[in-house]
Amino acid sequence: MRDWSTRQEFYEKHASDPELYAMINYLHNIYNTVGILYNEDLMSLNETAQLYTPIAIINVWERFEWMIFMNRMNCHGEESYLNYLAPFENLYREMKRKYPKVDGWVRSPEEWEERRQLREKNIFSKMPNI
Repeated sequence: MRDWSTRQEFYEKHASDPELYAMINYLHNIYNTVGILYNEDLMSLNETAQLYTPIAIINVWERFEWMIFMNRMNCHGEESYLNYLAPFENLYREMKRKYPKVDGWVRSPEEWEERRQLREKNIFSKMPNI
């Protein structure tokens, strides 16, 4: 799912894959459920971050925010269900506030590869020489 950077590119590459849409909605619903637990004070933000890393929550929201907002509209293009995935949205905003250095959305495969290389360099540079 890192092979697109614009909504148009997403449509061109994935619009005909209903399983993909089901997986995306499944993931949104998981984070929405976690958002409900957080909003109802059944889990703290720290506990939530232990179960689901902040970068995962932030990345999924930022990557598919446009899809969530589209699902809030009716067939006339009017906002009809503003609360659709609202707990997930609140969880995203709280994670973004608490972890401001987390940059979630990778915009291209090249950027993803660059980040992977930086992570590896960071991880292995701290290992003792054996």
